[in-house]
Amino acid sequence: MVSMQQLPMIPTSRTLWSITDDTVVKDIIHLRPLTGASDFINQAFSNQVATLEEILLTIMHFATALALYPIVTEFLASSEPSTNDHSFIKITMPAKYRIPPGTKTGKTEPKQRKNLLPVKQEGSDGRDTFSPTPAQTLPQVKRNAFYPLDLLPDHHGNYFQQTHAKLVQHDVFDADENLIPPWLFYDKLRPGTVVVVEATLICWHINSTGKEGDKDKNIYQIQGHRIRVLSDSDEDIEIRPILQLTTPISTMPTTTSPRKEASTAFSSFESPTKRVRRH
Repeated sequence: MVSMQQLPMIPTSRTLWSITDDTVVKDIIHLRPLTGASDFINQAFSNQVATLEEILLTIMHFATALALYPIVTEFLASSEPSTNDHSFIKITMPAKYRIPPGTKTGKTEPKQRKNLLPVKQEGSDGRDTFSPTPAQTLPQVKRNAFYPLDLLPDHHGNYFQQTHAKLVQHDVFDADENLIPPWLFYDKLRPGTVVVVEATLICWHINSTGKEGDKDKNIYQIQGHRIRVLSDSDEDIEIRPILQLTTPISTMPTTTSPRKEASTAFSSFESPTKRVRRH
């Protein structure tokens, strides 16, 4: 199940944050149990949730013993804000926008690490459902590509103050092992889509500023590095409203994120073209 927004979290109702080249924007994907799955599959999902809950409880136990009371942001989500049923596992994707390496911005660019392990090159199957405007031509979909920002249907208005940033192609593959471009995520990862996710569990610890009322913060994230669709959804696409905002008055603070590690965990999943699909 996908729950994605272009906009960063707004701290208060009186503050508007613009998105610039330095702003880190990430999509959040909610995983829920399979509908109609076997007891074994459902229990496996419950075990994952229980393990994550145990991690949080253990950390909070040590924090209480040390008289520390940090603000904890979890990697679990509930079906209703008023409940604590932990029905969903939250997956945080890599940065949605980045400045392509080699872009002249007038700033000192940090050195980029390169993956030295061999990777399988993927391509597009040409079955895109996104309809560009007559003035647009869809670029070639490939790994590590950078795309124009206006390919996203909700990327417009004065809220976006980016100059050099581009839309990033993440390692998200459909059931036939073809890359899914970011402007199709909302369609191809709709609720009901069965996926397998390669991810890393991390914790960000942010120290208190020392101001009155400010506390240490522990931000827990499951960072998704690679998503593979195993079965497409039969559910309709949920029509989402495209927000119209006035000119922002502030610039959101910048953050950084760790690099991903290479893995070959996805090689065990076969393409549906290589096996008989059950209906």
